[in-house]
Amino acid sequence: MTPRTDTARVDTDDRARRRGAGLRRLLAEPVVQFLAAGGLIFGIYTIFGTAPVGLEDVVVAEPGSELGRIELTVENLGNFRAEFEWMEGRAPTAAELQALVDDWVADEILFREALRSGLHRVDAKIREQLIDHMRLLHAGDLAEATDAELLDHYLDNMDRYYTGRKLTFDQVYFEAAPTDPDALLRSLRSDQPVVGDTFWLGPSLVAYDENMLRSSFGGEFLAALLEAEPDGAWFGPVPSGRGFHFVRLLERRPATPLPFEVIRDQVLEDWRRAELEARLARFTAEKAPDYRLSLPEVQPEVQPDVQPAAPSDT
Repeated sequence: MTPRTDTARVDTDDRARRRGAGLRRLLAEPVVQFLAAGGLIFGIYTIFGTAPVGLEDVVVAEPGSELGRIELTVENLGNFRAEFEWMEGRAPTAAELQALVDDWVADEILFREALRSGLHRVDAKIREQLIDHMRLLHAGDLAEATDAELLDHYLDNMDRYYTGRKLTFDQVYFEAAPTDPDALLRSLRSDQPVVGDTFWLGPSLVAYDENMLRSSFGGEFLAALLEAEPDGAWFGPVPSGRGFHFVRLLERRPATPLPFEVIRDQVLEDWRRAELEARLARFTAEKAPDYRLSLPEVQPEVQPDVQPAAPSDT
């Protein structure tokens, strides 16, 4: 790229850069998002028609080779001019238009050098953004689902459309692990008062949905309550993400199915997601033969057969 030598044009360019900052961010969006946050490459390039070579070619192209050629068409230049007029309310001067072209060339070089350097392979955020964008590109538009299709999806996936189980329990909470948990448990089972720490949901929780309990206490705590008998007997301490709890389960209500009419919108979203995943599965299955897979053999993890000790009743 030839360096600028015209002093007057440098001043004009500086003013143009300030006035056209929003425009340049728009035009450079693929590059900025790729380098700063793993931007969505393909869509913007499709809009401006500026993808003369494929990703594979850019990655392996040597500087100066035909595959590394950067081309800005007359149509692209017209797009730059039209966007400037829309943003500024007037046509750009030759210097302002040249500044946009220079910026585009610089960004295009940075973009291709980023690909050549393999940033899309080693940066997890960029990789995730590219995968998400490929999902959008290859999912396509879905036709409107009929009520019959939604009802079939609802019936085929009934296990998803239940309320959570409802649990009612009392608790005595300790932020830190008790030094003598057995003594505290004996006191609770003997109906002696035990003072713990203050818990933000209080000492008694009535008909709490299991999903709410999972998010508030964690999976380990919920599993302990689901395994316990709702007989009012104290047990614990049960660890959670917030501390340690002595608990007595008073009631556990079973899950109940949610009527189709009530959750139709959720079923529609689930149907759309399933359809899109099916399309992507077909696409990846079609492309899989193009790749040589080297994968380790998946073996089930063997869990040690260790039974937890029962709490002392004495």
